[in-house]
Amino acid sequence: MRSKNDYSQWVAVLFLVAAIALRFVPHPANFAPVAALGLFAGCYLRGWAAWLLPVGAMVASDWLGHLLQVPGMGFYSTIGMAFVYGGFALASIFGYVLRGRDRVAPIMGAAVANSLVFFLVSNFGAYLTYESDYERSSWGLLQCYYAALPFYGNSILGDVFFSAIFFGGYQYLTRSVGAEVGESSKA
Repeated sequence: MRSKNDYSQWVAVLFLVAAIALRFVPHPANFAPVAALGLFAGCYLRGWAAWLLPVGAMVASDWLGHLLQVPGMGFYSTIGMAFVYGGFALASIFGYVLRGRDRVAPIMGAAVANSLVFFLVSNFGAYLTYESDYERSSWGLLQCYYAALPFYGNSILGDVFFSAIFFGGYQYLTRSVGAEVGESSKA
């Protein structure tokens, strides 16, 4: 019988494709599956794959969005994008902490904690990038964070929702497939 880890790579690829595709479906700002993909990858994948999946989803969808000239997608300030991509890569750390503890409460806690870290990191990048909009002071940084608060709520909701879908779907799949494989080996 196959172990859960035998399926994690295939499921991660499926979730990667879903994360890319869902960025092209109309949705509220910041309600996206990329952070949940990072949590999942960090929890179930080894090595660089855990870091590359969420960043790869962003690069692929931004590249495709740029080519297709989709409004609001594509490449922009290098500094700003580095902080956004880095914020998604950090989700893998939260996922790593979930290894062996992939239950509802720890997953939801990691999703919420990751939303906060992403908010802080990505908006710090926005503060550094958009110099003319925010004065270079602690007050300017606070203004930047305040202006981003409406997006933060959507990030939390999206991270929790997609984490539930990804982790719950994976648990269901591995139990279903594992039961079928176990039943067929008894025959």
